[in-house]
Amino acid sequence: MNLNMIMSKPVNKITMVIFLFVVCILTLIKENMVLARQVYKSVDAEGNVTYSSTPPKEAVQTERMSVSGKGNATYINQNNDNIEKMKNLAGEMEKERMQRRDDRSAANKKREEERAKRDAEEAKKRAENPPEPEIRYYPVYIPRRHPPGRPNRPRPEPRPQQR
Repeated sequence: MNLNMIMSKPVNKITMVIFLFVVCILTLIKENMVLARQVYKSVDAEGNVTYSSTPPKEAVQTERMSVSGKGNATYINQNNDNIEKMKNLAGEMEKERMQRRDDRSAANKKREEERAKRDAEEAKKRAENPPEPEIRYYPVYIPRRHPPGRPNRPRPEPRPQQR
């Protein structure tokens, strides 16, 4: 079903966006209201405490409680402790990453020093023992002679075709 059919006037894009925004806000408010629901605390004849969404019939004492989704202080303290643990872990991981970076740069520096030393030794050996000159073979074109008995003569002209 099209929204234009429901409304008397044609709907432009801005009106549609505002309408959808309002629907989303109302949905969020409704979901938040579901979180703040009623809970019943009841005590039976043996003294056992039970929490439920409906009041039990056989309870000696029933108390209606309102529960919100905000949480209690213990839960908040646990979250703060978890945040601190995560910050400490992130700091340790950063230190380990920096240590690995420093180790890599030291290893690269050592490798470059070894390569420079090896290159210097090879250059010294080449200076002491120069390589033998290379002998390269370059083919030379030699024109082929015509076989004897076949002098170079012009080709005969083609015969005219008869019809």
